[in-house]
Amino acid sequence: MLKRITENKAFFPILLIVIFSIISAFSLFMIGDDYLWYYSVEESKLEGWSAPNGRLFSNWITIVLVRSTSFRIIFVTVTLFLFIYFIGKLIDFQKAAFNLKYYFGLILLIMIPSATYRETIHWISGFPNYVFSMVIIVFYLLFIFKCCFDNYIPQKPIAIFFLLIGLVGGLCVEHITIYNVVLSIALFIIVLKSKKNCILHSFFFMFGTMIACFLMFNNGVYSGIFSGADIVGGRSLKLDFFDIMQSAFSYVAVHYSKDYWIASVIISICFTLLLFGKFNGINKPKYLKLTLTVCWLYSGYSVFTSCFSNFRPLNAAMRIVAIETAFSFIYIVSIVYLINVFLDKNGRMRSYIYIISSLLVTLPFILVSPVTPRCFFANYVFWMLLCGEMIFSVINMKKPERVLSLLDRAVGTVSIAFVFAMSLVSLTNRCFDDVRYRYIREQLESGEKSIKIILLPYSEYSLDDLDNGLFTNREHVGNYYFSEYSILYHDIEPSKDKEYIEIPISTYDYYMEKES
Repeated sequence: MLKRITENKAFFPILLIVIFSIISAFSLFMIGDDYLWYYSVEESKLEGWSAPNGRLFSNWITIVLVRSTSFRIIFVTVTLFLFIYFIGKLIDFQKAAFNLKYYFGLILLIMIPSATYRETIHWISGFPNYVFSMVIIVFYLLFIFKCCFDNYIPQKPIAIFFLLIGLVGGLCVEHITIYNVVLSIALFIIVLKSKKNCILHSFFFMFGTMIACFLMFNNGVYSGIFSGADIVGGRSLKLDFFDIMQSAFSYVAVHYSKDYWIASVIISICFTLLLFGKFNGINKPKYLKLTLTVCWLYSGYSVFTSCFSNFRPLNAAMRIVAIETAFSFIYIVSIVYLINVFLDKNGRMRSYIYIISSLLVTLPFILVSPVTPRCFFANYVFWMLLCGEMIFSVINMKKPERVLSLLDRAVGTVSIAFVFAMSLVSLTNRCFDDVRYRYIREQLESGEKSIKIILLPYSEYSLDDLDNGLFTNREHVGNYYFSEYSILYHDIEPSKDKEYIEIPISTYDYYMEKES
């Protein structure tokens, strides 16, 4: 039995995803908003925090996640596994190569910008809002594509399941709620026109998203946001034309595609390989070379500005931003053109859905404030899917067994290295979070006045509550301050008669002190 399982081609990539998901779940620890969610069911002064918005499902599940470690490990493990599994299924929809889809899914996820990764995968409060909601979307897209492209015939009784996931998926975060309604209507029209066998299922999903949208925005907190009087999260709506343009140019446009530089590089490589594989120097479309050049120029620019240095300090800030925005627009137009040139009808449809979706989940942020890196997680997911579509279009063009075997081993090895590196980062931060609070308690018990606070070693991948101190930390959301609840949660009892001096130290300094 065991031999049969290990000989299965899917065994090793699936095992790798399971290991990655379990380690990610075990690595989560309490940060920022998590403390407020934990005490929202106990502290009367946190009554407003217990229902700060219309995210009815994700609010409830977040409270359970912060209060139950065992449930958190199970929920995060299962959700993250399903997310990567469904991503793999979607990016290799044509079933060109079995193992590669899961390896690429892992790599593309780990390669999203670290600021977004730490606020979604590595944050308890962010995980159900941003990751779980995308699991619903990716699953629904996979279902619709199977019905449209593989003529899959689903059983009618399971249509009620799509009502439930449409409802639950729409009660996680606002921009996904709006996107779900738009997506469900568009796909229902497509299914209706093509007379596929999932009309009932797509209708129920659409109905569920509409109910969710009503429940979400019927919450009274949004009237405060619209009027600029939100006391919970300090959120506001920008309706002034100049404010909208400022937000669009200075943040949204430049982060839409530039930060996820691996996507632009992969897409450019794939288009180049498709060029040599399909045209071979003859009968090239008119704008092929121009658009491909744009893709490579944008790739080089995104790599340089993301990995080395930004150009903004070199010139008037808004001038550079305007150029970047125009460059991004030309880049997207070039991708749309090249997709039309290289991909078949079904591939074009999937790719255009991904591009339009990336725009739809990003555009709301030109109207709202504040905008944080986690807001772009859904956008990066659709870029992941577009990358996968390009990769497997190349593989599907010519797929000799020997090349596939070598590619499988190479990409598998890279994915193992990525999983190992990210697991090391995650577990190290988790370990040091325990150590540093224990160290603070030891210093207080010994009567120290100068308190040394250990900073997280990999703060790029975890939010750090203590980088601005502990007792003097004034970080907050609305009228709620994190520090008083983090002190309470970690059983830290400072003396009321002492004024403490807080000294941040690196992990290296801590171990040097221990050795001496």
